[in-house]
Amino acid sequence: ACHEIQNSLLKVMASSVFKNKNISSCMHQSPFITLMLDETTDVSNTAQAAVVLRCVTDNFDVHEEFLGLYKVPSTNAETLVATAKCALHKVNLPISKLRGQCYDGAAAMQG
Repeated sequence: ACHEIQNSLLKVMASSVFKNKNISSCMHQSPFITLMLDETTDVSNTAQAAVVLRCVTDNFDVHEEFLGLYKVPSTNAETLVATAKCALHKVNLPISKLRGQCYDGAAAMQG
């Protein structure tokens, strides 16, 4: 079906982006980073989470890095936090640098 082809293409693109990902020096040099996470459920009823990082340089230039699209078994807070931690770990960034979080008003992530 059409959605299966679309999902396959997205998976290949996300994998390619991540494999070739060289996180900008801003992310490693900045003392603080912000994590943005947005989850959605596609037409095949599969939950996915997009993870993006943001940092600001000393010159106040904003840099954003797309870390990937992650298939998640659930959209509860525990699963989404584990996904965010996994994404940070894969690019060798400690969670201690995390100072900002951005969600789309997800009730699961409040509190």
